[in-house]
Amino acid sequence: MDQTQKKKIHRNIILVSVALVAAVIGFMVWCATTGRTESYLYNTAVILFLVIYCFLMDYLDPKLCREFEGITEQQKSDYRRFVLLDAVGYAGLAFFLASVNMEGNMGLLGIVIFAVTMKPKREARNAFYGILPPKEEADESDDAEAAAEDGDGNAQAVIPEDAAGSAEEMSEEQE
Repeated sequence: MDQTQKKKIHRNIILVSVALVAAVIGFMVWCATTGRTESYLYNTAVILFLVIYCFLMDYLDPKLCREFEGITEQQKSDYRRFVLLDAVGYAGLAFFLASVNMEGNMGLLGIVIFAVTMKPKREARNAFYGILPPKEEADESDDAEAAAEDGDGNAQAVIPEDAAGSAEEMSEEQE
C-alpha cells in the first residue's frame, strides 16, 4: 500500500473521529441544557464514545493501513504497550468525565492518569511505527563542549575545517 492510500485512510478515520467528538460534545451540551444528567445515560455515552474512539485510532487505523503485516516481535510488544497505555489513559479520562457532576476533586485523579500515560504512550506508538525520537539539542551541545576540552578539562577553541578555510581566505582577500 502506498503512502497516498495510507494518508487517505488515515484522513477518513480522523474525519469519523472528529464527527464522533462533535456528537459527544453535542450530547453533553444537550444533557446540560435539558437537565438530563442521569448518570447512567451520561456515563454510558462517554464510555461508549471512548471505546469507539480508541478502537478507531488504535486498531482500525493500523489494520486498514496494513501496519500489522510483517512486523517484528519488538513492534508487537510496542503495539501492545501503546494500546494498553492508551486504554489506561482513556479510562482516566472517562473517570474524570464521569465524576464531573459529583462533589469533590476525585475526578482530577483521572486527568493525572491521562497526563502521566501520554509520554510513554507516544514513545511506544512511535516505536511501533518506526519513528525515531528527535535528537535533543542539549545532548549535542554537551557533546560539543566535551570535545572542546583538552585532557586537563580546559576549554579549547574548536574551529571546523570549513570555517578555518574561510578565515584564511578572508585574510588573504583583505591583504
